[in-house]
Amino acid sequence: HLYSLMQLATHCDFNNDDFKNLLETKNTPTLFEYWAFFVVKKILDKTNNAQSYRTVVSSNPLEQTITPEICIAYEGGITLWFNKTYRGTSGRQPGDSFAVSDELKGSYSHKLIPDIVIERNNKLLIFDAKFKGQRDGFYGENEDGSIGSWKPEDIDKMHCYREAIKAVTGAYILYPGESAVVYSAHNATGMYEGVGALPLKPEAGARPVQRHLENIERIIREFIKGALS
Repeated sequence: HLYSLMQLATHCDFNNDDFKNLLETKNTPTLFEYWAFFVVKKILDKTNNAQSYRTVVSSNPLEQTITPEICIAYEGGITLWFNKTYRGTSGRQPGDSFAVSDELKGSYSHKLIPDIVIERNNKLLIFDAKFKGQRDGFYGENEDGSIGSWKPEDIDKMHCYREAIKAVTGAYILYPGESAVVYSAHNATGMYEGVGALPLKPEAGARPVQRHLENIERIIREFIKGALS
């Protein structure tokens, strides 16, 4: 199913052996990250026409990966990014002079690379796929094998994205659980403005659970509408 999504999503120059290398050398958290990206892309595809793509698979002969900083541009000024890098700064000493004209980069602290970024009108919505949990087990896995809730430290990371990267309106983890939560930011004007956790689990055929998909769609739809204001 992932292969089909990649073929439909953008330009792919690889044969079955290439695709086997792409999947077999990846751990499950990485594949979950890939899958989450295509879930978000499919949501955007439903209501927006794509205008341009980049090649999705790298040409590294030793290991094939989905190319970092893939950008898919849609009509209406919407862009979708995979693993976009926001460069950090070197910082300064407390006694250094401060000049307002000092140029800041994408992140005002250290380098940050969120998994999935939707951008419109210079405003950003971030999704970060979280799968691996403690002791290399499944994310939040309980003793009975069920998936628990999100982890507070992952919510903290979303606060980090929202604080350090300029113009981030909302940042949410996507994780294979069941509980959803949205923490609205101070002075929020829409549900998408804040941080939170959104479940995303596959059903048969690698389709996302419908109620999970609807929650993600709702956040994306509100962001796209709100980013115009």
